[in-house]
Amino acid sequence: MKRLVRHARVLVTDGAKALVFRNEGDAQNADLKLVRSYAQDNPPTREQGSDKPGRTNASAGVNRSSMETPDWHEIAEAEFVARI
Repeated sequence: MKRLVRHARVLVTDGAKALVFRNEGDAQNADLKLVRSYAQDNPPTREQGSDKPGRTNASAGVNRSSMETPDWHEIAEAEFVARI
């Protein structure tokens, strides 16, 4: 494992919150201090989408299928991490 040098920054994120720490210690004894935090309001998918899943017709015959509903919560988490 790589040791943290003095003043190295460490990013910890989970898709809804991000924390930036700076190592105030040395390479042997890390002492992480919070520098900045980021958060986003990301309600569950059921609260973000209101439409029913789309429907599609088969190319041959009369069969119909529903399309997968997008997971808006997961999409928002991915976009948050990409912005950070």
